Amino acid sequence: MCEELLLTYPGLGGSENELVRADMVFYETPNGGAVWSSSSIAWAGSLSHNHYDNNVSRITDNVLKRFVDPKPFVK
Repeated sequence: MCEELLLTYPGLGGSENELVRADMVFYETPNGGAVWSSSSIAWAGSLSHNHYDNNVSRITDNVLKRFVDPKPFVK
């Protein structure tokens, strides 16, 4: 795993190595609930990139807006 390396080596970034990734999960639960997970240890650190004008911030905003909406999720 890249996070277990003590030094950064060329070619280990996400745009260079297909093994670097994060899985995003969303699923609806019984009774109108839902679960969302970004599965990335760098998610929170990526929010402020480009003054919060980036895809991580946009996805987070959309998810939070939907989860505070009182309309139940439909299973």
